[in-house]
Amino acid sequence: RNPKGLYGYTLVGPATIECLASGKWSVNHQQCLAVSCDEPPHVENASPESGHRLFGDIAYYFCLDGYSLADNSQLLCNAEGKWVPPEGREMPHCIADFCEKPSTVSYSILESISKARFAAGSIVSFKCMEGFMVGSSVFICQANRQWYSESPPYCVPLSCGKPPPIQHGYSKGETFDMGSKVEFFCDEGYELIGDVSWTCQKSGKWSKKQSPKCVPTKCPEPPLAENQLVLREVTYQVGVVQFSCKEGYVLHGSSVLKCLPSQQWNDSFPFCKVVQCPAPPYIPFGDPLTSSLHFGSTVKYICVDGFLLKGESTIRCQADGSWSLPLPECIPVECPQPEEIQNGIVDVQGLTFLSTALYTCKPGFELVGNTTILCGEDGQWLGGRPACKPIQCPRPKKILNGKYSFTNFHYGQTVRYSCDRGFQLQGEETLRCLETGEWSTEVPSCKAINCQPPQPIENGFVEGADYSYGAMVIYSCVPGFQLSGLAMQTCEESGWSSSTPACLPTDCGLPPHIDFGDAMQLTTFLFGTIILYTCYSGYELLGNPVLACQEDGAWNGTAPTCVSIECTLLSPPENGFLHFTENTLGSTVQYTCKPGFTLVGSNTRLCLPSRQWSNTAPYCKAVTCNSPTQLMNGNIRGENYTYGSVVYYECNPGYQLNGPTERRCQENQKWGGSEPLCIPVSCSPPSVLENGQVTGEEYTFQRHTEYSCNEGFVLDGDRSRVCLANGSWSGIAPVCKAVTCPVPLPLPNGRTSGSDFGFKKEVHYHCNEGYSLQGVSMLTCQSDGTWDSEAPRCEPVICGPPEDISHGFLNGSGFTYGEFAQYVCFPGYELHGNPLRQCLSNGSWSGSLPSCLPCLCPTPQIQNGFVLDGMWMNLTLSVISMHV
Repeated sequence: RNPKGLYGYTLVGPATIECLASGKWSVNHQQCLAVSCDEPPHVENASPESGHRLFGDIAYYFCLDGYSLADNSQLLCNAEGKWVPPEGREMPHCIADFCEKPSTVSYSILESISKARFAAGSIVSFKCMEGFMVGSSVFICQANRQWYSESPPYCVPLSCGKPPPIQHGYSKGETFDMGSKVEFFCDEGYELIGDVSWTCQKSGKWSKKQSPKCVPTKCPEPPLAENQLVLREVTYQVGVVQFSCKEGYVLHGSSVLKCLPSQQWNDSFPFCKVVQCPAPPYIPFGDPLTSSLHFGSTVKYICVDGFLLKGESTIRCQADGSWSLPLPECIPVECPQPEEIQNGIVDVQGLTFLSTALYTCKPGFELVGNTTILCGEDGQWLGGRPACKPIQCPRPKKILNGKYSFTNFHYGQTVRYSCDRGFQLQGEETLRCLETGEWSTEVPSCKAINCQPPQPIENGFVEGADYSYGAMVIYSCVPGFQLSGLAMQTCEESGWSSSTPACLPTDCGLPPHIDFGDAMQLTTFLFGTIILYTCYSGYELLGNPVLACQEDGAWNGTAPTCVSIECTLLSPPENGFLHFTENTLGSTVQYTCKPGFTLVGSNTRLCLPSRQWSNTAPYCKAVTCNSPTQLMNGNIRGENYTYGSVVYYECNPGYQLNGPTERRCQENQKWGGSEPLCIPVSCSPPSVLENGQVTGEEYTFQRHTEYSCNEGFVLDGDRSRVCLANGSWSGIAPVCKAVTCPVPLPLPNGRTSGSDFGFKKEVHYHCNEGYSLQGVSMLTCQSDGTWDSEAPRCEPVICGPPEDISHGFLNGSGFTYGEFAQYVCFPGYELHGNPLRQCLSNGSWSGSLPSCLPCLCPTPQIQNGFVLDGMWMNLTLSVISMHV
């Protein structure tokens, strides 16, 4: 059959192919290629964009600088291989950008203007006339054919500005433009020095030579040094001065003078005279030493005798004519308290100048020195310090056959008299020295001593007939009697040396004592008495049990002895001790054990009359403690639980011992110390988690703490940590980092806005022209670091299939943005309108629907040939036209 060529394409190969007897076509393959256009046509002052030159391609034109496109910028390559503008548009052409001649500015001249039109970028300068000031002086021609200036140009008259103010003067003139004039004047009392007037010149500056200045009108200089004056100008009055004096001077005359315009003062000058003080003031008991009374002079005060100056001794004449204060005082001299004297009394009449003090002595003493002392003008006592000496008695008389002893003979002292041996004192033994200087009594005497004859005694006699001092007598008794008292007596000062003895029956006295026994109990042991000895229980008697008292007062023998009954000595038990003092009858021994051992048997034994110990001997058995209580979360080392043995406590890993590490078995069968415990190791409280929380209240071994972050933060590190056996937490303390979502991927055919990808931050998606967003237009970063939705995509806008046309068909299968659809008419029809329509960004097709109208061809003519209508014989396909 006849192949139908597509619009905009050219058949390559024969227009007719033949079906051969072999069942194959005479040509295996034929091809329709797109029509190609030549280079885009030249457009003056423009250049086309380089690119493809095939059917459907678009050539874009761009104008050179200074030119702009009038309307259309595109040409399309059509099916005939020609460049044509879009339907309804003209061929591209560039129009030059020109500005009209700018309007003139008042008081200005345009520089370098010789034409009426200016190309884009042209610069025109303005110049103001002399005496005027310009704003912006440049215009630039823009591409939009408008003139541009930084600020509107203008020319205004130059101003010299207001002249500066003149102190103590003023200026006249209200305008300060070019040609204006101002005049200067001074206030009353001042004269002008410098320019009298200024004129504003074309340069905008005043015609200044010397700046005007108003200075006070001058009068003759006041005689300050000669008249001791101090000058001060009155600032608020011109030409007025005020005079004052230096310190210590007083002003005579007017204190204020004014300088008149005639350059003369309105009054004569004052003068200063030195200040004079009155006579110095009087102070009681004082005299002033005066040399001068004018300002600055000093007066010194001195006090009369017996007075001291208190305060500053000198006063000064002050500037106001008064004397400086305070004044000194003359106060009476004061002596210190007089010294006390031993054995004396001082009576103080006063301590001031000329006061007296009286000294007196205690009884028995006499005053040596002045009785009265006087307070002198220098504050010292006059008359010296007296003393009290004791009164002395005369030396006492000596006595015959005697003597006296003494310390001294002063008042209150004593003299003691004593007689020689064999003499007795008659009178007072002691004499005392009285305050009158006499002894208290008469001197005693010494008399020879003689004793009374001795008294006879019963059953005895006295031997001796001399009874003078030192003589002896001897007493003795008849047989069977014994002298009671001293047998020999001597005549002494006080009489016989002892009392008279007596003769008593002979008494042997107490019989000899025996230990551990007794003698017969009697009250007297006279001559002929017999006693019997016996022993205590547990003792036996050795010797004669009977003694008799003899006439010579002695016992007839020695006492017997009592020997104790004894048990055998015992040995201490093993690991024990034996305590005893003796092993006699009735004695006890006590048994004790060493620490850690306990006694088995009686701890006491008694010595019996049989010389045997009671009971059997006890023994010492080692102490044993109970097995220690099992240690929870730990263990105990040590298997020996006898006295003195040690067990050791240790805890499992993760626990620490609270209590002693070891315990010793004590003698009370208990373990020493308190029972320890294994308590879990404590970890320090975990640090505060910024922007997060830490849960878990116990921080002991194997306890967990859980970490979590606030919303918008993600945990970096271990979520859970365990308290380890060494008291530290496992792992590393986590931190809460601000959540950051991943950077969004680039959006093909679109763009994203938003550079912060933190928690709750948003990213907005936008598609390029011709593309529509599929999905959400905004993503929000969530607390888990993910975006709250899938990223959208930009899909091309789909226009959908364009309308069909009668007697033609649509060539093209893509209906998305930017793609072209081509309309093709069936043979015998020709296209009216633009065969190409493009899918636009708004989802519609460009242009309008073309139409296929029947072809109205003239009768074909062919020289030397004929036209065949479509023939189908022998399966031959005739191509009517190579260009459809």
